[in-house]
Amino acid sequence: LKVHGIFASNMVLQRDKPIVVWGWAEPGKPVSVVLGKDKAEAKAAGDKGVWEVTLPAREASAEPQAMVVTTGSEKVEMANIVVGDVWVMTGQSNMAFGLGKTQHADIEIAQSNLPLLRFFSIDPNEQSAPQDDIPAEKISTKGWAVSGPETSPDFSCIGYIFGARLQRSLGIPIGLIKSARGGASIEAI
Repeated sequence: LKVHGIFASNMVLQRDKPIVVWGWAEPGKPVSVVLGKDKAEAKAAGDKGVWEVTLPAREASAEPQAMVVTTGSEKVEMANIVVGDVWVMTGQSNMAFGLGKTQHADIEIAQSNLPLLRFFSIDPNEQSAPQDDIPAEKISTKGWAVSGPETSPDFSCIGYIFGARLQRSLGIPIGLIKSARGGASIEAI
C-alpha cells in the first residue's frame, strides 16, 4: 500500500474543493481512506493497482485531522492535517533561493514560528516523460514541514515571505509546494 508522495503528515489540503487522494495497492484489493469523520473506498485497479477516492470539500480549518489509508492489514497513517489554501511555486534560481541566505535572514527566521504555514519542497527532478509519483529522495523536506526556525531557512525566500504574509492576513492554513531549479524552463519543472 502506497499513497502518492504529496500526501503526508502536516499537509495542507485545498479548501472548498473535493479532496482527491490516490495511490497504489495490490491489484483488485479494496482501499479505504478516512479523513476525520469522512470515509471513501475504492478498488485498486489495473496492473499497477492504482486507486483513487474523492472526499467531500471542506471549509478552511486549523483543527488538526488524521488520515488513515488501509487495505487488508496494511495501513498508512498521517497526522496534523489542516485545510486551507495551497499554492504551487515554480521558477528558476530566484524561486529556489533559500530564506536563510538573504540579508537579515535572522529576523525573518526568528519570526517564522507559524504552525499554520506548511512547506513541501521538491528537488530538481527533470524527466523525459510524465511521472506517476515524486521519488522520495527528491522530496527535500521529507514530506510536509511546519514553518519554524528549524525549517524556514532552507525554504524558498520568495515563497516563505509570500506564504507568511498571506497566512497572517487570512488567518487560515497555507500550504506552499516548491519545485524550482535555476536555469530551467517551466516545461522541465
